[in-house]
Amino acid sequence: MQINVGQLLTDEVGSKLHLDVNEETFGGSEVYLQEVRGTVTLTRTDSGIWASGTLNALISQICSRCLEEFDEGIALSVEQNFIPEHGESVKLPSTDTEINLEEIFLSKDHTLNIGEIVRQSAIGSRPIKTLCDPDCAGLCCNCGINLNNVECKCFSVISGVNWNALNISGTMAFSNSVLENR
Repeated sequence: MQINVGQLLTDEVGSKLHLDVNEETFGGSEVYLQEVRGTVTLTRTDSGIWASGTLNALISQICSRCLEEFDEGIALSVEQNFIPEHGESVKLPSTDTEINLEEIFLSKDHTLNIGEIVRQSAIGSRPIKTLCDPDCAGLCCNCGINLNNVECKCFSVISGVNWNALNISGTMAFSNSVLENR
């Protein structure tokens, strides 16, 4: 996801270039995306290049209930300012350390790479608890079999437990507390 923006840097402020992204695969062990598609608009600013757009992709996930891998559609926001390497530095108070206030530099050959921005957006867009299906049955707590694929034989033992005594006493305790508060 690289493009040479040398010509755009010589254009006037406000000039635009549209980058069509069409990647079959992207990423590695941390995040793996497939079919990354969309357009990123590159706009010349007074300090460098502003990249903005939305990309759509499929992200490989693992279901938190059944532990099966599945692909899910995801929208990735790209919003980043890229500046040439000679960006302004600021000296930190009471230290000899200088930092640059801008986050990402263009390479010396004026190549802009949106790959890192896409990777960070994909990581930030992933849900905390991923589900392959909202009705995923998960794994059997006794034998570990995937309940989406096979009916578990030990399920009948669990469902055969008589919970009525707990339900009755819980209901009675609740009813008594309601009556006492009247």
